[in-house]
Amino acid sequence: MKILAIGAHSDDIEYGCGGAILEYMLKEFCIVEMLIMSTPGYTRVKEQDKAREKIECCKIYYYDADDTKIKFNHDTIHFIERKIKELEPNIIFIPYWDDTHQDHRNVSRACLAASRYQKNVLAYESLTSIDFMPSVFMELKGTPDKTKFDLLSCHKSQLEKTNIENKNYLELAEATAIFRGIQARCSYAEGFVPVRHLIR
Repeated sequence: MKILAIGAHSDDIEYGCGGAILEYMLKEFCIVEMLIMSTPGYTRVKEQDKAREKIECCKIYYYDADDTKIKFNHDTIHFIERKIKELEPNIIFIPYWDDTHQDHRNVSRACLAASRYQKNVLAYESLTSIDFMPSVFMELKGTPDKTKFDLLSCHKSQLEKTNIENKNYLELAEATAIFRGIQARCSYAEGFVPVRHLIR
């Protein structure tokens, strides 16, 4: 199983599909690689490396774009498309396209173009997604020392950057996982909007 997860920023992947990646890894051997489309500073690179170690991700690729300034253009599409051809993933996780953050929107659009010939492409949600209506769910069980929330806790510099009073990133992630769990009839879940999903 080869998984490619694509995010606009450090921590996007962990929030949107980190739990699903861990569940796949518990079930079978997986090769996981990540594309992060903005170049983070020193602190966020170190935080991402800690999360990568927990995911047991093989490699992280960074695209040379500034935070809030990622463009939907040929260069962005080509970078993603080239990585897809190199890895030949079985599943690709991408940001959901309807989002108030321009980076999420532009990365999603680039991913849709770059993955147009791929069989399994699932869009994940972020804190700024709009009208996200998942129809595919992954139940989150994890292990005592390795959960979606452990991955997110690696991103310490982002925990309080929610713009919601008295609620940190981990609390919002747990609330989302509980809500998606209710929809999926389990305790915790992540939800996805399928672009294409080949049942096997």
